Amino acid sequence: MEQEKEREIIFIRHGLSEGNENPEAYQEGDPSVPLVDEGHRQLIRTGIGLDKYLKEREYKTSPLYVRGEFRRHIESTNALKMGVGDAYFPKDMKPHRDTRLNEISFGVLPHMIGKEGGDFEGLSLDYSKAVKEGNNFSAVPTHGESARFAHALMKSFLDGTVERDFNDGHDCIVCVTSGRPAQVGVMNLMHIPMSALEDGSLKNPNNGDMISVRGSKGNYIAEKIWDGPTATRVRENIMDDITPERDYETPDHIKDEKEFQHLTISDHENKYEL
Repeated sequence: MEQEKEREIIFIRHGLSEGNENPEAYQEGDPSVPLVDEGHRQLIRTGIGLDKYLKEREYKTSPLYVRGEFRRHIESTNALKMGVGDAYFPKDMKPHRDTRLNEISFGVLPHMIGKEGGDFEGLSLDYSKAVKEGNNFSAVPTHGESARFAHALMKSFLDGTVERDFNDGHDCIVCVTSGRPAQVGVMNLMHIPMSALEDGSLKNPNNGDMISVRGSKGNYIAEKIWDGPTATRVRENIMDDITPERDYETPDHIKDEKEFQHLTISDHENKYEL
């Protein structure tokens, strides 16, 4: 049987933005938040690191680049292109864009920063924080989106667009995105449970980080291959830090009930006529 071709998808988090330095910047509208000067520098350095990595992996052709549509994604992709150079990011190549690589909406929360008291804004902020603490994966900020929603969007992106692109002959796809889409992208590909996001064992990438998921379909490894803040090549297996999903056993007193003692498959089928 012919061995399945190896494929690789690399998630790159945008550079340091005004919103990372000052949360009040999000009040002007999340899609329009720009990079700060150091954010541009970060992504140029990340591009240099990506160029070296692709040479290390002996890729013969340029990756396919896909970016989100927020300003910081566009600026990060342009800075990345400067660092990568023509061999792996030709001047005439236009990155694809996909809204599923945008950051999730935080709803009204950015507009509540600095507001306190018993007014609607303060109460809504307290409510949203309480819900998030109770269920970080599925919690929805007021008028916003949950990590669960981002997970579903990313699944459609990976199973549809990315799968098609791999089938069209691309060996490597680079996605310039935000922290949450990168997280749920790895979750989808590596079948990581929601509890890993809840307990923090699946870490949010730093600005400028590169996360690689590579291998044959259904047999991937996930590594952080570049640390954005320090601009250094790393090799950190993401799965090493993931807390195993907790198993909830059927209570012993239920198992010991007479109806279920020594139950076999054949007994079950006969009893319930399945």
